[in-house]
Amino acid sequence: MLFEPSTGVESYDIDMKEQKVTVIGNVQPDAVLQTVSKTGKKTAFWEVEAPPAEPEEKTAETVAVA
Repeated sequence: MLFEPSTGVESYDIDMKEQKVTVIGNVQPDAVLQTVSKTGKKTAFWEVEAPPAEPEEKTAETVAVA
């Protein structure tokens, strides 16, 4: 097991294709990085992708065509 239950980790997901581990819970990021580093793999923080922005409401416009 990668994380002990007492570490504050609620869940984690390992994406082998992307070579990423996503950790969810009340944890210290540096402690997570240190734990994952013990696997012997290269480790670094990555930016969380922002959810797509909701499209702005556009008002209808009437255009005259001659």
